[in-house]
Amino acid sequence: METILIFDSLLSGHHLEYIHHIHERATGDNTRKYVFVIPDTFKEIKDNYLWKQGVNCEFDFISKADVDRCSEGNRFACSYKFSKILCRYVRKHKADKVFLNMLMPLMPFLLFLLPRRVKVTGIIYRIFLYESKQSSRLKSIMNYLLFRQLAKSKVTQRLLILNDRSATSYFNRIFSTDKFVYLPDPICISGHKGENIRESLNVKEEQKMLLHFGGITGRKGSMKILESINYLTEEERKQYVFVFAGRIYDDIKEKFYRQYNSLKDNCQILVFDKFCSYNFINDLCQSCDAILLPYSNTTQSSGLIGYASHFRKPVVGPSQGLLGKLIRRNHLGITLKSISGKSLAASYKNVLNYKSDGSYAESNTIERFMDVIMESI
Repeated sequence: METILIFDSLLSGHHLEYIHHIHERATGDNTRKYVFVIPDTFKEIKDNYLWKQGVNCEFDFISKADVDRCSEGNRFACSYKFSKILCRYVRKHKADKVFLNMLMPLMPFLLFLLPRRVKVTGIIYRIFLYESKQSSRLKSIMNYLLFRQLAKSKVTQRLLILNDRSATSYFNRIFSTDKFVYLPDPICISGHKGENIRESLNVKEEQKMLLHFGGITGRKGSMKILESINYLTEEERKQYVFVFAGRIYDDIKEKFYRQYNSLKDNCQILVFDKFCSYNFINDLCQSCDAILLPYSNTTQSSGLIGYASHFRKPVVGPSQGLLGKLIRRNHLGITLKSISGKSLAASYKNVLNYKSDGSYAESNTIERFMDVIMESI
């Protein structure tokens, strides 16, 4: 029986979601054995999902010490150390194929360290094509050479490009291959449809609730949302309610609470600094008037736009990169050329008048996402 090893060194955000999707489908495939190699912190958070019992599925865990050790140093050092860890588990379980929930952090060393008989499929999130204006010529050349190496390597089986059809076609064309495959970004909406919880949050009917959820961190523009409150009039501060739902990362934690404390007496700001259940997120999306995603990393998709489409709530996001293209192409909200506290403050009136389109949610289903992955491995 063929053995597939599913590997991920992270369980935050969408990582655990994707592992759960794969496990759900794998338990129904008795033709192959699946081994999930993930951090042992899984034991602390696994109850956020229901996990089917499958005789063909097993878990093996990477210790926190190993994860921390492999995460130290520059990108190349981390790539080498994580590749060595993965190879150790490949030998242990006699794996025939590897699926990487996140491919690029193990590149390029995995291509040289993995036994030649083992084939790799993985997801690519960041599309370097959207970095060309900001990147140096040397970095652009290095990105091109790395993708070329991925395309030509005998180790790689399929390279899944998340949520960008045009980039998938472009890479296949310029590298004369069919290894690059379009992978829809799945919308993970639980069976709970979402309830209006504005009353329990003490949000008045006439107020406008602006939601920012997921990991609260610098690259997601979380601080710029707080900054935008400084540019609102006194009347607007009474009109808007800002909701932050998700763990606040250490990179901004101190600054976030300092700013929050200076603003909370003049504007209603609700902060849920914790892992938020999917039911609670659904309730917030159902209750809000708009979703804010003023990200600075625009080279990849965001799961928030899936929620926005499903609940028909307009978004405010960047105009640049893949994220900006997805927002515009799918009529999900308004985009800003330059994201600052001032530009965000000015956008709130406009986004509240925007009618969001739900077609994006209809095409980016978990079923389509899993069909592509299972066909690729």
